[in-house]
This record gives sequence, C-alpha cells and structure tokens, in this order.
Amino acid sequence: MLRKLFGAFVAFLVFIVFISLVVVGLMTFWPDYKDAGRIVNLIFLSIGFALAFWVYGKFINRDNGTSNDNEMDISETNNYVVENGTDSLKDDSFSSAYDDIIEKGKNYEERISFSEDKPKSASNTGVKIAIGLSSIVILAFIGLLAVGMFVSDDVANPAIFNDSNISFEYPSNWVRGDDAGYYLILEGDNANLYMNFSKAHGHSLDAITDDLISPSNEPGSKLLFKNSTTVNGVKAYDIGFYINRDGGFQARFLIFIVNDKYYIFSLTSENIEDENDSFNLVKNSIQVK
Repeated sequence: MLRKLFGAFVAFLVFIVFISLVVVGLMTFWPDYKDAGRIVNLIFLSIGFALAFWVYGKFINRDNGTSNDNEMDISETNNYVVENGTDSLKDDSFSSAYDDIIEKGKNYEERISFSEDKPKSASNTGVKIAIGLSSIVILAFIGLLAVGMFVSDDVANPAIFNDSNISFEYPSNWVRGDDAGYYLILEGDNANLYMNFSKAHGHSLDAITDDLISPSNEPGSKLLFKNSTTVNGVKAYDIGFYINRDGGFQARFLIFIVNDKYYIFSLTSENIEDENDSFNLVKNSIQVK
C-alpha cells in the first residue's frame, strides 16, 4: 500500500512539474497562448494526466513480474526414475547424486507451500489501481487549487468598466484617477492604466504603431517586445518597452483599430512582467460597441 501511495505522490509531482514547465514555456515562446482558449489548456492537462498515470503504472507494476530463478526446472527430475524400489539413472550421462535431487524436491515443495500461503492479491489489483488513480486525481486537483491561490483576488474577482463606447474588466483594487488628458485612467498599487481613443483618419495599424513606439528610439530607452495579437476579433499589437524618463519605467501598450478609431491601452509599472495577469485580464475582456 505504501508503494501505491508513494507512486501516486511521485505521479502528482510529475504532473505539477510538467504543467509548470508548459506554462513557463508557453509564456516565454507564445505570449498570446491564452487567446487560444480552453482547448489548448485541456490538451496539455490531458497530456499531464497521461504522463502521471504512466509513471504511477510503472510503480504498481514494478513487483508484478515473476522470477525464473524461483522456479525449478522440472525437466531435471525426468532424468531420474525409480525401478524395483531402487534408485537408478535414466541417463547415465548425468552424475547428479540422489541426495541432490531429494534436496531440490524439498526446496521446490517449500517454495510451492510458501506461495500458497501468500494472500491472493491478484483479485485486488483492480481495486488498488482504482485507489491509486483516485489519489492522483485528488492530489492533482489540490495542486491546481494551490496554483490558483497565487492568482490575485483582485484579478479573480474583477471590476467592470462599461460605457457607450467600450467595456472591459480590470482588477477590483484599481481606482479611477484624474482623467485629464485621457479618456480613462485607472490607478493600482504598482501600476497605472491609461486608455484613450481617436479617429484613425484612414491610417493603418502599422503606421500608428510605428509612431507609438518612437520613444523607444530615445537614448537609454529600449523596445522590449512587439507581438501581434487579437482584441475583440481584430488585429492588435502588444508592445513593451523601457522608457528612460522620470527615472526610468516600463510601459506596455495595446493598440487596435475598430470603425476607423484607434484605441490605445497603456500600462506603466516598474516591472510590467509583474502585471501580466492584470494586463491580460483587461486585454481578453475588451468589447468595443
């Protein structure tokens, strides 16, 4: 039973490590993977469960094999026969002593007797497998809950901005700031979000984006990334850069065009990576009216 529990624990660790590596890899090489929806998550979760089950199966089948060393070669005894109450050799080419045969016979009987005294565990194999798999599922569920605990309550229970032009969700601890010069300003503990929109006048998204990132050409400033994504079903750019102003800060921009209006969301923070959950919450919930 201890082996089954240990196998379930190892399988659980394998599952958590696999999912963690997948998440880190996707966030590194596919920043917009969350836009793919739940199907991608379900695929990797299924692979993780399959891998965990395989590891667990290795543990429970580890001792199921039989050892040929414990079996007596019955063919050896066929070389001996008993004739008229006396022991003789069937094949004179063999020189094994009678006492050796008797000893082998006793050892064989003892092994048979020992094996018969063992409890019949084969009938319980299905129950043990079921218990083990149930343990894996329970532990994995607890692990997923534990991972979910790292998601901020302010993101898990967001507030909603909704007016005649646009709606989106944002962390519940963000408060509305002075909107002077912007359509909307939301202020958080470690980040601020600025939102504005204006007529595009026929300009393309790429042209407006190139103009937007021009501050990154200033001395000391640097473009961190520029990724193509989708917002509200239209093409958008997700851009991050370091700006060497006011002591230096990082900014992440989301820009897209709908009905010849370009919308710009700008999140500023000392480290924009720390605000990924907040930014993605806004980005994935935008609905333009």
